[in-house]
Amino acid sequence: MAIFGNHLAKWHLKSFLWIYAADLVLLAWLAHAGLDKGGGHALRVAKTALAAIGGPMVCAVSRDFQSCCLRFSLEVMKMALPILLAGILPQFVGPRDALWLRILRPVAWVAGWMGWFILGLMSMVHAVS
Repeated sequence: MAIFGNHLAKWHLKSFLWIYAADLVLLAWLAHAGLDKGGGHALRVAKTALAAIGGPMVCAVSRDFQSCCLRFSLEVMKMALPILLAGILPQFVGPRDALWLRILRPVAWVAGWMGWFILGLMSMVHAVS
């Protein structure tokens, strides 16, 4: 019985892409509505949406790493990174056929990525306030 292994499947990618796509839409909407409408607005919105993969760092990216936004992003990152790691690590630990791990893995995966992206949206609220 192996302790470490790769328990990733197609549903991991599919669920990640659905969560990421929903976050992109919400983030683009929030950036469009809340960021300054001056020159380069569309580019700033696109850059912010593409930074969604960075979770809480999206606040810093949206404001070109202004000191207050960078500080806020890094503070939120302290919460977000453990949540993401708690979602990813079960995918690689434990035997493949353990029932409790077969139940835990999808829940942890989805919760980890949702926490990561939701905290990214939370950091973006700081950027537009």
